[in-house]
Amino acid sequence: MTLHALWPREAERIGIRCYASQYFKEGMFGTDDGLTVRYTWDYEQGARDFEDAVQFVRETQQSPDGLVTGFLAPLHADTSRQEL
Repeated sequence: MTLHALWPREAERIGIRCYASQYFKEGMFGTDDGLTVRYTWDYEQGARDFEDAVQFVRETQQSPDGLVTGFLAPLHADTSRQEL
């Protein structure tokens, strides 16, 4: 079980409202020289991560008391395409 899956359950257990997301991304960024940002992309993994995030939201919608709300959020705005 991932940490993302534990937060909603713990919120339900102690009775607090929780807004939670499981991030998704299609790319990673880094720098070789400290000046130039370089991106590497993996669109297939991004699609799988997005589907996992959608499933996470569906699971939080099953919260019996409505205290847990899931939402979709990219990890960074520049590591996901609009199409995703």
